[in-house]
Amino acid sequence: SIFVEAYEGLRDLLGPRSPADSLLGDLMGRLNDATDVYNLMFLLFALTLLLLGLRVLPLSLSAYAFLLVVPAVFFGKPDTPLMGFPRYFLVAFPLFITLAILLKDRRTLGGWLVPSAVSSLLLCAEFVSWRFVA
Repeated sequence: SIFVEAYEGLRDLLGPRSPADSLLGDLMGRLNDATDVYNLMFLLFALTLLLLGLRVLPLSLSAYAFLLVVPAVFFGKPDTPLMGFPRYFLVAFPLFITLAILLKDRRTLGGWLVPSAVSSLLLCAEFVSWRFVA
């Protein structure tokens, strides 16, 4: 199941490594091992936005977002059920409308931008080192 894969990826991320590895190579290797973890985090984030969207969006937009997210969750490959989920999450624009409504306050927006920028840099480093494609 995805929870078992995410647990194994998290264990590999936080577990011991050889001291001979370079710091950057070690960090990139650990992040690559945690692919299932951040795919699961994207799923939980999408579900949270879907539930919050029910309160702030018209029902038609919430249903549209739901119909965009569900196939990506239920029709993945059995070996890696959430592989590529972040890619499918990006087209669900009502979720981003919900996020914009939630981030109206400047402090909340600032609190969102810092972890968002850090995760963007880490995923960019994964991509340019040919370890992550999706």
